[in-house]
Amino acid sequence: MVCVIFYLALSAPPETPQPFRWFDKLLHFGAFGLLSLLFALPGYKIKLYIRMLGFPFAYGAAIEIMQFFIPEREADILDWSADAIGSLAAFLAVVLLRKLFPGRTN
Repeated sequence: MVCVIFYLALSAPPETPQPFRWFDKLLHFGAFGLLSLLFALPGYKIKLYIRMLGFPFAYGAAIEIMQFFIPEREADILDWSADAIGSLAAFLAVVLLRKLFPGRTN
């Protein structure tokens, strides 16, 4: 998932029209929500909030900084905000599910 996001973020954007005004923000929200959910899987030795929020927040910011230097792309704080909100929504969902169903997670 990290590689897919990296490729899509740094390649030339498609020239197809968006179905609605904030469609790209919805894509950012979904991609980073999914990325955060993957970080919630068992097996990691790093605290949940760091791997579900810290890594995706930093990764989204790094992508926006890299896009600043690519002529076909543009850095957008709203894109990073959508990334962060998607990660936060996934984190809150995992925390809520762990409270509702204790003992089923690592």
